[in-house]
Amino acid sequence: MPRLLKNDTVRLIEASVETLGLAQFGICTFRRDQLKIEQVRYSAEVGLIGCAIELMMSSIIIQALGKKSIYRDYENGKYKTASEILADFRTLLRQSSSNTLFLINGVTTPQEHINRLLELTNRFQLIITSRANGLHNGYGLKYELVASLFQSVSEFFQLISQSNNIKPYLTRIPELVGIKIDRNILIDDLYNQLKDTNNTQDQKSLISSLFLILPEIPKNMPEWIEKFESIKVAPKKNDIVYLIDALEKANPVALNKVADTSSQLNVKIVGRDIEGAIPISAHFLKSEFTQIRDQFYADIATANGRLNNKQLDLPPKSSIYYAFAFGVENLQILEPTKKFTAHQSWPFIVAAIDVPKNNTPAPYWFLIRYTDDLGQLKSCLKKAAKLGNSSLKKNITIVLGGIEAIEQDQYIDAQSVFIQQIISDTNTFNDNIEKLENIFRKNGLKGLSQDYENDLNDFFSEEISVLELLTKIKQDDSLENSCKKYWFAKLTSLLPEKEDLSILANILDNSEFQNAHTNIRKAFRAKDFADYGPKVKSV
Repeated sequence: MPRLLKNDTVRLIEASVETLGLAQFGICTFRRDQLKIEQVRYSAEVGLIGCAIELMMSSIIIQALGKKSIYRDYENGKYKTASEILADFRTLLRQSSSNTLFLINGVTTPQEHINRLLELTNRFQLIITSRANGLHNGYGLKYELVASLFQSVSEFFQLISQSNNIKPYLTRIPELVGIKIDRNILIDDLYNQLKDTNNTQDQKSLISSLFLILPEIPKNMPEWIEKFESIKVAPKKNDIVYLIDALEKANPVALNKVADTSSQLNVKIVGRDIEGAIPISAHFLKSEFTQIRDQFYADIATANGRLNNKQLDLPPKSSIYYAFAFGVENLQILEPTKKFTAHQSWPFIVAAIDVPKNNTPAPYWFLIRYTDDLGQLKSCLKKAAKLGNSSLKKNITIVLGGIEAIEQDQYIDAQSVFIQQIISDTNTFNDNIEKLENIFRKNGLKGLSQDYENDLNDFFSEEISVLELLTKIKQDDSLENSCKKYWFAKLTSLLPEKEDLSILANILDNSEFQNAHTNIRKAFRAKDFADYGPKVKSV
């Protein structure tokens, strides 16, 4: 079978199914025991359901963004929290760039599919909170609630499995066969209990249950989520009053009660998004960060001054490649959470696309995403276009169309003439890993010493990265240059992870290895578009 997903992705998918299967076993097990504290019941199962969600979302994030994307601090082995993974996953779905095409490969209605996935994830923040309360504090939920949450997660897995890339690895999904939970009856029962009790602990449990079971989740996070999370640990009377008020007054979703259809409860709930850049370690820098930053802003001043005099004086493309490879924050070009103004970003965007016809531009979508005012950016680009040649004018027109797609949250068809080559290059890069492994098995080490055999085996089994392998080859003084050139050309024909970009930028800056430069430029373009470009609709 062809390699459809990364090994890390497959491992996490299988782990998520195993975890949900354990929850299924616990839910379906006949219970005869009596607990001294009944609230403990199903605490482990709730924890497992939440873990299964996190593992599945992490698998998708790794496939799209690389293995380091689920870490808060990769060097020290610190993972992101489940809430951060959820936020990253939702951001990935909303952006819908070409790096998520594997999610909708073979799906007949891609946009509806993504929207349904997003809709299901709205409830996941609450499940994650309940998971933590079960795993760390021993609090469970009523059987009907646990079964309902399980069914939501099972439906999420079923949707994920519709992708042709994922289907072979999700052939059997745990389900509660024959168990049907009527949410309306459950909501009716919980709400009546909430109205009839004055006990703080009971109110806490009932409010949590109602928020978990409500059928519709709107878009914006109200203040109640902090209250919801706090009552799970230490319920306070004023928090409970606030949440009851939120249940009764939030914007409209009428929940018709089975016993009395004239009584309604209007509720609105959403999930939380946490924005944060993925940290990237900077290696192979030739200059101090301050020098790079100073040069970057000097180029900005020069370009804007020349533009006012109706001349184009653009920055060198090497600055763009380094900014993309190492990150504008790691290079101290931008402070965390800050963005460029349009007048700061346009010179580098124009420089990136100022290439002869059929040549590969430098990355620029990341600069567009880092710009705060896209309307002003379009004005700057149009002004620059008047001073450019025909090739630059055409490229700027294409970029303006992409910016408008981002502004209007529109999809670009994968077969569009403007991005067809990028999608084709991306598919070629993804296919090359198997071809390269076959070449290695057939032709051997091709000048590398014997110890590289283990390295290459580890590489093809995804135990080490392109960064590690290329770095070792580059720094090995015992290797002939012809050998290095051969392996650089081969290893740069693969789609890189974000952490691999630094060594590629370093090779690109070395004229001795020009035979790999075309591959690297195409790889940078593909990675830039995949991570930062407009939404892409598959055919």
